[in-house]
Amino acid sequence: MKPVTAVLICCLAMVSSCSGGEQPTGRWNVAVQGLFAAAVSTDARLVIAGSMNHGTSVWQMPEFERLYDWRHRSGENLELVAAAFSPDGTRAVTCDPRTLVLWDTSSGNSLQFWGLPGAAQDLAVMPNGHEVLLGLEDHSALLFDAADGSHRRTFLHEGVVSAVALSADGKLALTGADDNAARLWSVETGTLLFRFDHSSPVRTVAISPDGKRLFTAATNAEVRLWDAETGKVLQRISDRNSSITQAAFAADGSFVLTAELGGQIDRISVASGRRERSWRLPGADFSRRRGTGVLALNVTPNGRSWAVSGDGWIISLD
Repeated sequence: MKPVTAVLICCLAMVSSCSGGEQPTGRWNVAVQGLFAAAVSTDARLVIAGSMNHGTSVWQMPEFERLYDWRHRSGENLELVAAAFSPDGTRAVTCDPRTLVLWDTSSGNSLQFWGLPGAAQDLAVMPNGHEVLLGLEDHSALLFDAADGSHRRTFLHEGVVSAVALSADGKLALTGADDNAARLWSVETGTLLFRFDHSSPVRTVAISPDGKRLFTAATNAEVRLWDAETGKVLQRISDRNSSITQAAFAADGSFVLTAELGGQIDRISVASGRRERSWRLPGADFSRRRGTGVLALNVTPNGRSWAVSGDGWIISLD
């Protein structure tokens, strides 16, 4: 489409004038006033963008086609708190602070609508596409079946649970909270496997697809890579300029993609803990969304990296 081409050329021209990291290969604007929340499907074919002024939209990439407009209630735009796709991309879940909707991505239709027992902070979707792990303000993470409304598990913290992640097989859950700790749980039994202490609230967590490596980041830029089988620290990553807000492992677990509060995106080697590549997002006004520069990160199975920024851009990094 010609308008998209024109926008992309303009964006690349802006990128080429930017310094301090590699140049993203393309950007597509989905919200002029910025986003509340976003999600990228595993294969990066679909992107959820929770706009501040125009509701929640679903985009198909790389065609940059707007597929659906989603609302929790008719005629009302919502302040999206969190969104996520099922691993196979056939289902998606969106949350505002008090309600949750399960969607069919092939038709764009809503499947179920639920009220929540507490204010949602983050979410992840199980491989079956209908069980959802929710991080809640009431100091718990709730495993909830969005198909029938049943409660599966509760994982307790001593502070607001701000971040949750699941292994690709759905057997492990990693939660991060304002009690300065991340916890690894067995989803099948609800057993606490390991507790990872930090010196400030843990707001970002990730699990490698094979479930063997864990990532945690606290608000004081204290960043760790852990062995999920032993609970021991693998790497202490200290050369951060600010807090990390998003993280995503590569499919083979060889690196983790991270995004800092100010908009810098880094590719970090799991083996060495060192920064291998770096991107600096150009021209972003991150103050529009509570200072959060990047709302979603994704590394596809073929190794391509994607991001969605708080100022309303879908970004192809390489």
